[in-house]
Amino acid sequence: MKNGLSTTVFFEEWDRFIDQYAIKSGPLIIMEDLNFHIDNAANVDARRLTNSVNATGMVLHVRGPTHRKGHTLDVLMTRSKDEHLVRNVTVTDMSLSDHFVVSFNIDIVQHRTLLMKIKYCKLRNNNVVSFRQDIPLFRSDDLDLLNVEELVDQYDHMQVSLVDSQAPMQKRHVQLRQDAAWYTDDLRTAKREKRQRERSWRKSKLKVHRQLYADQCKRVNALLTQTKSAYYSSIIRDTGKNQQR
Repeated sequence: MKNGLSTTVFFEEWDRFIDQYAIKSGPLIIMEDLNFHIDNAANVDARRLTNSVNATGMVLHVRGPTHRKGHTLDVLMTRSKDEHLVRNVTVTDMSLSDHFVVSFNIDIVQHRTLLMKIKYCKLRNNNVVSFRQDIPLFRSDDLDLLNVEELVDQYDHMQVSLVDSQAPMQKRHVQLRQDAAWYTDDLRTAKREKRQRERSWRKSKLKVHRQLYADQCKRVNALLTQTKSAYYSSIIRDTGKNQQR
């Protein structure tokens, strides 16, 4: 195996793992990259793994290749009695790595989300020419008769009325989500750049834009791993200094 672990040791640990969890109560879903060619019935290790899964009453849900070289290396399994938990299993090449993305729907209890009402104007879609043409309509002819405070109020009223005419105030609800403690501004910026490149690629369908998107995906993944590792490493160091934590 690529990780240096012999297949003998792997199957010893795998058998203990699958036997332990197969008998536990409650729904069970296992997702893993096993690095065996599950689709190759002639492969001794793949056949042994498949027999082990079947013997414990588990079901494999992934069909088709999950790797760029055309083999099924990633598995998604449940107990046969829990087979209904997993639906709409799809395998998609998202250019994130040499492995494809395995996605599926699962029935879970959703926690109540907090909603906040926000107000906004779509200024980005505003027509600049029309905006300039409307400015004279909101000017007052008696500005010379006003004092400073009245001029400020008049100017504020004019700006608000002008913006309302071009981009009326709208309302909608947004979900309040708390960022993870390890989530940094650098990671947020990198993910925003990734989404922009993805939109460019999907709009143009050009190979160069797909490559730019793939490169940014790799940078985001590397930064994500680095950020989480640094955060949890700092917690471990601090915990080691404080025995009461």
